[in-house]
Amino acid sequence: MYVPKAPLVLGIDLTRKCNISCRHCVLDANEKDDSLPFEQVISLVDQAFQLGVQLLDFNGGEPLLYPGFFSLVNYALEKGLNIIFISNGILISENLDEIKKCYDEFGPVLQIGISLDGHNAEIHGYFRPKETFNVSVEAIKSLMSIGLEPVVFCVINHSNIKWIKEFLQFLSTLGVSRVRLLPFIPFGKGASLGYEMLSDEEMCWLIRNKEKWKIEFKGHLSFETFHEFILMPDKQKKTSSCMAGFVQLGVSTSGDFYPCAYMMDCSLGTIYKNSIKEIWMESPVLKSLRKDGGCATCICRSIINYKI
Repeated sequence: MYVPKAPLVLGIDLTRKCNISCRHCVLDANEKDDSLPFEQVISLVDQAFQLGVQLLDFNGGEPLLYPGFFSLVNYALEKGLNIIFISNGILISENLDEIKKCYDEFGPVLQIGISLDGHNAEIHGYFRPKETFNVSVEAIKSLMSIGLEPVVFCVINHSNIKWIKEFLQFLSTLGVSRVRLLPFIPFGKGASLGYEMLSDEEMCWLIRNKEKWKIEFKGHLSFETFHEFILMPDKQKKTSSCMAGFVQLGVSTSGDFYPCAYMMDCSLGTIYKNSIKEIWMESPVLKSLRKDGGCATCICRSIINYKI
């Protein structure tokens, strides 16, 4: 099976520091400044450019709290790399001038995601602090005012699943047309919240309604889950190959490489001893995922339908 010479997406967890506390946080973010050294991140950017990585995904915590964040972003953009980072929205307004400067110079190669889980504070506040609802909405409006349409990232849970249509309608009033729905997975701070996972029936309902919502919403609605090929009839299966080892690679705040966001506890090596190329081409774990693991026996393993 074809394996790209480099990951298409390199996710870098810049910092675990965050200005809010969400009970489902994958990174278990907090107020402590647990961040990757700036010079190490620059080295990763250089390697990514040389290898042909298509997209750098700067993660947190809250990425805007990372020291020298816009110096890093500008450095990567000047290399010609595509950038995306996801923010809770709190610091967008005070950094709007820097964001506008980057966007005016580099255009849509800079993407910004805003976390928003519902069309009102009560629904949004199921996992997150309720008071961040208005802040997130204002962040969306601020970005739209400079011509940058954000991608809204929504964690689907037991509270908001029945309000998705209303949520999409609300986003339409803000001019947002790009949304990613992310079913809750219990990792990090949310590891003890397994009971919050959607049921198979709820997942199947989401999958069956996705195409209808895309038409009604008239936008790009992304919804990625392994349930799609498990629950749907064969003729309706439209899925992606597992991203681990084929599409993406991650780097944690401790400097460990990991296969994907759902395998963050699986260290492939460290940026202090290994290069991206070495890990991507030589890691026994990645080789196993590509050849010997469950991915190898999946009937969908040769289907690559990943969209940035």
